[in-house]
Amino acid sequence: YNDATTWASINEFRVFGDASTPMPTPTPTPTPAPSPGTNPFKHPGVLNSQQDLDFMKAQVNSSTSNVTKTGYNKMISDFRASTTYTPTAYETVTVQGSGSTPSEDSYRNDAHAAYANALRWVITGNPANKDKSIQILNAWSYKFRSLAHNNQPNQPTLEASWALPIWVSAAEIIRHYNNGAAGWSQADINQFETFVDRQLAYVQGNAYDAPNWKSSIALAIMAAGVFKDDQNLYDNGYNRMVTEIGKIGSDGKLPETDRDFVHAQYGLIGMAQGAEIAFLQGKGDLYGKKYNGESKPRLLLGSEYFVQCLMGTPINGGPNYSSNTKHNPPYEMILTRYKNDYNMAVPKTELFVTTQNRPTDLWENHFVGWTTLTHANLP
Repeated sequence: YNDATTWASINEFRVFGDASTPMPTPTPTPTPAPSPGTNPFKHPGVLNSQQDLDFMKAQVNSSTSNVTKTGYNKMISDFRASTTYTPTAYETVTVQGSGSTPSEDSYRNDAHAAYANALRWVITGNPANKDKSIQILNAWSYKFRSLAHNNQPNQPTLEASWALPIWVSAAEIIRHYNNGAAGWSQADINQFETFVDRQLAYVQGNAYDAPNWKSSIALAIMAAGVFKDDQNLYDNGYNRMVTEIGKIGSDGKLPETDRDFVHAQYGLIGMAQGAEIAFLQGKGDLYGKKYNGESKPRLLLGSEYFVQCLMGTPINGGPNYSSNTKHNPPYEMILTRYKNDYNMAVPKTELFVTTQNRPTDLWENHFVGWTTLTHANLP
């Protein structure tokens, strides 16, 4: 018997059903939005802007206690945030649909380590951190050639879609923060772009018709579009994400809510992080996307509905997922943007974030984490 409430960690539960026959799409697919615009891309601009990174740095280095410091302390307690972290790059990464492999673990852990060390460099100015991040980025850029599978032929699509935004989030900081102060060479940047392209070939491969897969794919394409300054690629991912957000019910119910906690939240994380990219770029508006003349954005409704399941107070017959409450990434972004940038109340999300979800960690390691550090209370 496999149930979302019986697993001790995301790695135990890992991908129960990731590559299985998915639940049918619960709502009609809306027409994709037109191109979100051709203004120049902003860098860094995947999940962290220059302004937001500067705010984070100031908060952590201030003499007063604050929630950003709490998030920072959580991140630096993770083994992947250390300058002594040793990456292991593989030429071929073999992925597994229900479980993991050593090369798959390295593929994702090394991406998180590159990102964590990039953030530590921003905050501390310690060159050892940016050097570690560059070492990891280069190791994979020059070594990696392909993804393979040992039990599910479509699994490389999902694994690349999960990993690529993490890799690109690290690379954006190292390449662009303070106008390239990290000193990453152009030759290495070019090689990293080849690494991105090799992963994109899998992201755009065969996929199961599951909403959590599709939101992860859309997120990866948007992130790659930003790094590559590729408007057509970005538009492709953006329009896919418009479709996925439209699958949230008008009552806020996420597409895979009745399937299980993990896959429903996969979808929400992908949508929230895609919305964050669009917000930072000023290319389209996914946080504010409304459908059928509704008064509130669907992503806002989705968060408010799902956190009630997480807090054990579900509405409209939703499942009780309170035993699955973890310190996961999407809710800090959603709270900060709606409350501070859209002036929209998200009372359930705010209650959940401030009483149960902080500080975020990397328990859910398929996506960029540590969002209490990077997104809490951004001005």
